[in-house]
Amino acid sequence: MIQKYERGACRIWIYRLYCFTKKILKVDVAWFFDGLPPPAAGRVAIMVPGHKLRSRHTVSLVEAYFRIAPERRRAVLCLIESMTRTQF
Repeated sequence: MIQKYERGACRIWIYRLYCFTKKILKVDVAWFFDGLPPPAAGRVAIMVPGHKLRSRHTVSLVEAYFRIAPERRRAVLCLIESMTRTQF
């Protein structure tokens, strides 16, 4: 399992990383990023095919998401992410 994290096959949520570093390792999160180049300025690239981003359903979903109160958006995101991990 550790190898999956090392290779990037599994990712750790930033909140989990924060809790892990502060409560268990007792170091600052920045410790993990020492020596890395600064992040690129500008927009983040999304690895989603363009035709999926232009679909009517995707646009409706994004518009509805931004109509949600900002303090509730995180809960909605967590719900959607948990649904993608669940197999029926």
